[in-house]
Amino acid sequence: GKGAEAKTWKGGKRIDGYGYLKYYMPEHPRADKQGYVRAHIVSAINAMGLDKFEERGGLVHHVDGDKLHNEIENLWVCTKQKHMELHAQLTELAYALVKRGDILFSEGNYFLNPERINEDDIR
Repeated sequence: GKGAEAKTWKGGKRIDGYGYLKYYMPEHPRADKQGYVRAHIVSAINAMGLDKFEERGGLVHHVDGDKLHNEIENLWVCTKQKHMELHAQLTELAYALVKRGDILFSEGNYFLNPERINEDDIR
């Protein structure tokens, strides 16, 4: 059986191999071949409608980088080009924080400078 009739049915929610939450919504215009749609796409289209979603480029950026934080306030719909620019901006800002001493590098890892930034303030 398919969907709810399947022996492996888990209520129509799953996390895909990229860490995104997906819902079983086979009638959705953005459903994949298995009938699933990523939650951030559902949230964005619900908030702005399919036409505006596609006009803005149809790609969803998670502002805080959390793939499971799919409230509309954390989502920005844009083109693939703009999405690449946003990630380049983040990288540039991170390097600026390294240069400022807010982020340190040691033994192959970056970490917050505890003398400059309290980790509890940003988690």
